[in-house]
Amino acid sequence: MDRQPRTRNRSWDALQPVLTNRWSSLFSAALEKWKEDQSLVGQGEGNCSAKIDTKSGVEVVGCFHADTGIHAEIDAWLKVGDTSKVKKINISSAPCPRCAVVFECLGLSAKVYHRPSSSRGGPSWGYPEAQRVELLTLLCAGVLSGSEIDKYQDQIYNYFVGLAWKP
Repeated sequence: MDRQPRTRNRSWDALQPVLTNRWSSLFSAALEKWKEDQSLVGQGEGNCSAKIDTKSGVEVVGCFHADTGIHAEIDAWLKVGDTSKVKKINISSAPCPRCAVVFECLGLSAKVYHRPSSSRGGPSWGYPEAQRVELLTLLCAGVLSGSEIDKYQDQIYNYFVGLAWKP
C-alpha cells in the first residue's frame, strides 16, 4: 500500500528538504541504471540530441529548444508520451539531474543510453506549461499532498528547474 503524505499545512521552508531528499535519491538511483554508449553521436551538453526507439520500431527524435529550455530527451519523451512504448532512449550527453529525476519517476532510467560525459549540470531547463501540474504531481508523488502541490506549484517548479536542490 502506498503511503500517502500528510496533508497538514506545511510551510514552503519545511517542504524544501523533503523535496531535496526525494530528488537527490531519485537522481542517485537513475545514475546507477544508465548505460554509456561510445557510438552515440551528436552535440554535447547545451545542444544535445536524443532519439527514443519505440517498441513498434518508430524512432522519435528530440532536440534542445533554447527558447523554452526543453531538453532533447524531454522533447522526444513528450512526443512519445507513453512509457509502455519506450524501448531505448539515446542521448548525445549524460542527462542533467532534472531529466534524470523525470525519467526515474517514469521508470525509464534503465532504458537510458548516453555518450560518455562528465558534466551533470546542463543548460536552462523547461517543461511545457500546460503539462506542469502533471510533472509536479509526478515529481512530488508520495511526499507532498495534492493541496501542497497546488499551493506551492510555482515554488516547486522553480526549485526543481533552478537546481536549488543540488543532487
